[in-house]
Amino acid sequence: MGRGRSVSELPKGWCWVNIEDISERIHYGYTASSKNIPTDTKLLRITDIQDNSVNWEAVPFCEISEVERQKYLLTKGDLVFARTGATVGKSFLIEGDIPETVFASYLIRIILFKSIFEKFVYNFFRSESYWEQIHEKQVGTGQPNINSTVLSQIKIPLPPLNEQRRIVAKLDSLLGRTRKAREELEKIGKLCDRYKQAVLSAACSGKLTADWREQNTDIENTSELMERISISRRKQWEEIQIQNSKVLGKTLQGESWKTKYKPSEVINTHELITLPHNWSWASVDSISTKVVDGVHKKPNYVETGIPFVTVKNLSRGDGISFDDIKYISVEDHEDFVKRANPERGDILITKDGTLGITKVIRTSQVFSIFVSVALVKPVCYEMSDYLELAFSSPLLQKQMVGTGSGLMHIHLIDLRRYSLPIPPLTEQKEIVRRVEKLFKAIDTIQQETQKAFKLCDRLEQSTLAKAFRGELVPQDPDDEPASVLLERIAAEKQQAAASSPKSRTKTPKTKQLTLDDI
Repeated sequence: MGRGRSVSELPKGWCWVNIEDISERIHYGYTASSKNIPTDTKLLRITDIQDNSVNWEAVPFCEISEVERQKYLLTKGDLVFARTGATVGKSFLIEGDIPETVFASYLIRIILFKSIFEKFVYNFFRSESYWEQIHEKQVGTGQPNINSTVLSQIKIPLPPLNEQRRIVAKLDSLLGRTRKAREELEKIGKLCDRYKQAVLSAACSGKLTADWREQNTDIENTSELMERISISRRKQWEEIQIQNSKVLGKTLQGESWKTKYKPSEVINTHELITLPHNWSWASVDSISTKVVDGVHKKPNYVETGIPFVTVKNLSRGDGISFDDIKYISVEDHEDFVKRANPERGDILITKDGTLGITKVIRTSQVFSIFVSVALVKPVCYEMSDYLELAFSSPLLQKQMVGTGSGLMHIHLIDLRRYSLPIPPLTEQKEIVRRVEKLFKAIDTIQQETQKAFKLCDRLEQSTLAKAFRGELVPQDPDDEPASVLLERIAAEKQQAAASSPKSRTKTPKTKQLTLDDI
């Protein structure tokens, strides 16, 4: 547990208690469906609690009777606790003025006795000592959960009330510093992301290599490159037609079959930015032999076989992630690649969900792709690295997101028409070199930022550990011991039990809930 007093060795005047010993009530929330149509009452759900805060404007509403409303209405000092799901154990303290709000059934509310400083308990709910108990007591793997009985048995070291206040004041000061440090680190992370986009924007407008062009005036003009690409594009199309006819046992006669070739569309450059004099605008279609998407039906997955790439496999880090992937049979793969056959140097672009994530295939691994992923086969594979940068730039991202509508989707017909800024091939390679160098520097900053975040985590936990070992603030021998405080609470409980008949709160009828109600 680190240096200092053992967690089991509490200072004089402290004592170990269970949460139930200091709570007036621990109970589940109200079972109801959330509504966006305004009513008199909001419904706080697990998903509304993000990063120890709640955007009360975004919290939905619910229908509830006045009797039930009084049972579940949140008030200042209440602690709510996530009892199920990935965030099980997460807690939130109700502070300040909030809208009229009840809490949903996947939350547990703890109402502490007035003689307990609720913020002290809330800070304990952020400590490693608390989380160790939660992880020991939670049940279930796919959907872990903690019930109110288990929560009531969580142990907490309780100091005298005055010391609770001193500890919280000290924690507010120290944790406030780490919170500010986190806020500054988050700014750095956002600046890094913006800087990468600025680099890509400069790369695809010619600004990044303006000095390079001044020193390299004798390079090939892009019009010559595009002419070669056009010739090669047609030649590859003809070779594919001949190959396909042989597979079918046919022979192409004469020259008439060549008239079926579809030249790429001429793009309108009127609203596009002005490029350097030896650059050109080109459509995605004009620099590609094929622009398709993956199979349009959900495949039958198998335990082992050929990897099947979807959007999620392009969303993690660099390249294509094969770590968490599903597999299809060899037979299905052979059928699917008739439409889309991914190969080294090809470009994959997400066209559903998160739009525009772009990856060059840099592996010889055989795989198939789903309909949510588009495949672009460049005529000239020497351009692949530059094209990956171009597709990731604000210039192309604006075209992709701008054409997505409804459920966010890129149509292939639109993708083929997107406008690409094409520099000479030698300049493309210089652009890639410079971008990679700049990105490497930015990545180093981001890595250091992540280390700083982890340091903040360690500092917070170290501070909390000291607080709940009684080492953060000095003890005052004149403070009333926690044992006396507990005796008063026990007397209050007995008095409350004697003054009202023992009863159980009637549980509302259970109804089917959706994920939106969590």
